Amino acid sequence: MEGRGSDMQQKNMMTAYDVAEVLGISLGQAYKTIRELNPELRASGYYTVQGKVPKAYWKEKFYGFSKK
Repeated sequence: MEGRGSDMQQKNMMTAYDVAEVLGISLGQAYKTIRELNPELRASGYYTVQGKVPKAYWKEKFYGFSKK
């Protein structure tokens, strides 16, 4: 069985640490940002994880990318 390293490198979720780093904000502000995004996902019928946001959704909200 191969190591799981290659699978783990392809993260699909952004953590508050990732958000803080990308936006250059504090960790507390990053958690607040995620708390604002997750209810939108839940309202659309998606399952959410506290303190994380899907990368695809992040890109759509912050960079204007969407699924095609």
